[in-house]
Amino acid sequence: MKTLNDFSQIKAANFWVNVSLVSFLLLSACAKIIEQQSNILVPSPTELYYQKYFVQHKDKLDPIEGIWTENVVATLYENNKVVTRETEEKRAIWVIIKKGKEYVILNRYGEQNKFIASFKSGQKEGTYIYTCFDKQTKENIKAEAKMIQNNLIEMEYDAPESVLKENYHEYLNVDSSQIDQNYEKKNIVLHWQFNWLKILPLDKG
Repeated sequence: MKTLNDFSQIKAANFWVNVSLVSFLLLSACAKIIEQQSNILVPSPTELYYQKYFVQHKDKLDPIEGIWTENVVATLYENNKVVTRETEEKRAIWVIIKKGKEYVILNRYGEQNKFIASFKSGQKEGTYIYTCFDKQTKENIKAEAKMIQNNLIEMEYDAPESVLKENYHEYLNVDSSQIDQNYEKKNIVLHWQFNWLKILPLDKG
């Protein structure tokens, strides 16, 4: 015969089972919400600072200054024939701000971690010279950029050799040990076409 103490223990056990079940369901629901929201890009504190700065100083800024979102079309050529073409929208967010005679490019955290990049005014109105130095590979990139209606930047150039070799096996399904050998035999070019759309401040250009 079960005693009163036995019933109390059973009741307590059932209680903790229910608590555990409720906790599990709550955690599962929270995990699903976090997963659904993981693709939402939340502005960093630095980005929020620049948003406020650009809005407040809108009338004093040069047209290229502001916050931009980057889109790119990457085309891989082998012996002048298209192997693959991929489009990536909203690839990155960049902050462009004037420092001296150049326009420094910062990431959304206000940093230049892997690259030192900037724009300088070109000889023709609405044109700029883009330069980028890769801190790790020591490679330099230089290209002409065009601004359209003060809210779109267009430029294109071939990807550096280090980027091409790093991704070569992914594009052509070549084993990493064969990359250098195949790379030398074939004329492989990865061409990037960029357009940057201005987020803030919005001009009437």
